[in-house]
Amino acid sequence: MNISAMANRADSLSIKGISKEIGTLLDKPYKNSKYLDKRFDCQELIKNSLQCSDELDDYPTFITITVENINDFTIPKWINEKLFCSGLEPMGNLLDFQNYILLETEYPFEFYDLNKILSKLNYSDFKLILTKANVSSFLANNQLEYTLNEDILLLKGDNIDLSIAGLISNHEVSYTDQTKSLLIEGSIFNSKKI
Repeated sequence: MNISAMANRADSLSIKGISKEIGTLLDKPYKNSKYLDKRFDCQELIKNSLQCSDELDDYPTFITITVENINDFTIPKWINEKLFCSGLEPMGNLLDFQNYILLETEYPFEFYDLNKILSKLNYSDFKLILTKANVSSFLANNQLEYTLNEDILLLKGDNIDLSIAGLISNHEVSYTDQTKSLLIEGSIFNSKKI
């Protein structure tokens, strides 16, 4: 049995994924962590809030939650150590949490500044929409401008472009150290569409 990961992609290790794979190879059942809080039922928090355009035939797995009244961005020392030991430089911000989740689960999560979205919309009851790009360019949170075509999927909050679906968020709704409320997106898209 040989399981390996690419040396330049520490973020793709997925400790849980590797343990499940080893268990499958050894015909052993997967055991959940003893540290899971049985009182927390995330199913109660998950809402089916995504609308897809009619022309999209592949619906993603998609959940969102909001976190409000954030007042402390202190990253626990153990997360910094985990990132450092995995070959990732801790940044001292929410990106550390995103990278930690990616390392542990292999699922990417995107964080948006909820207050920025709400101030652009001027109302709070908005729908998330997955649609083909209808704009020619997109300024991402890495300050690079991307040229889009209609094969590119965009995630929108009503009429606001939030992200190139599954890849990178819009700089206008990205979080900063002053962010007080988050919209957190967890999604799995058809890889052929990303």
